[in-house]
Amino acid sequence: PDFWSFSSPTTSDPLYNDQYYLQNTGQFGGTSGIDINVNGAWSITNGNSNIRVAVVDEGVENNHEDMGNRVLSGFSPDYPTGFGRPEFSTDKHGQACAGIIAATNNNSIGMAGICPNCNIVPIKIRYGGLTSNADLAASINWAWNQGQADVLSNSYTWSVDNAIDQAVLNART
Repeated sequence: PDFWSFSSPTTSDPLYNDQYYLQNTGQFGGTSGIDINVNGAWSITNGNSNIRVAVVDEGVENNHEDMGNRVLSGFSPDYPTGFGRPEFSTDKHGQACAGIIAATNNNSIGMAGICPNCNIVPIKIRYGGLTSNADLAASINWAWNQGQADVLSNSYTWSVDNAIDQAVLNART
């Protein structure tokens, strides 16, 4: 049999040691080893620039220093010229999610991303009860039906099961 051997990649990103979900050494009282084993994945790949991950959230800045030029033009269902960008300075959750997914590794800035070679497609939905299920469904449908994204990242609590089902059944066929 042929076995893979994983080295432990190092990174110069100052917040990497705080990213317990990537490599849990027991920091913050966590259980060592309960993580996604990103070092093993990084030994194989850092993602691919042909992969587009749609972050359906509060928007993502297109000029963030830790994302380089990998934030593409996106979608804002209630603001046609928003292109998935945050509207307010308090809209930070989408940026945080995008960073976990694709922040540039080994640049001595911020954090390390799981797939730092992938692109982000920002989709700006509103929070605080201001997003309708129709806008959320339209956002999901735009991402997969227009061929804008290969992967959907959704971190919200609204139920749009039909839109998710359609994306699962019909996308990337």
